Amino acid sequence: MTSTAIVASGEHLYQMHQSGHIWEYTGTPLTGWKLLDNNAETATITASGSHLYQTHKSGLVWEYTGTPLSGWTLIDDKPATVGIVAGYLIS
Repeated sequence: MTSTAIVASGEHLYQMHQSGHIWEYTGTPLTGWKLLDNNAETATITASGSHLYQTHKSGLVWEYTGTPLSGWTLIDDKPATVGIVAGYLIS
């Protein structure tokens, strides 16, 4: 599979494949990847802290809630969305 995006946030490392699969690195070299989603509609991923987000080709924005494959919550449904950026405020 071809990786199209790699994002890191805190102690988390995520990888998105061309197929839309999203993986999280578990710390074991070579074999330590946990499948978080396998949706072919995935277009982009971004992360901040312990939060992971994805956009779909249709513009939907989802947040990962911690359950592989089914643990995604729809947080925005505007079809004009093409990407998102996540971050945090340091005060």
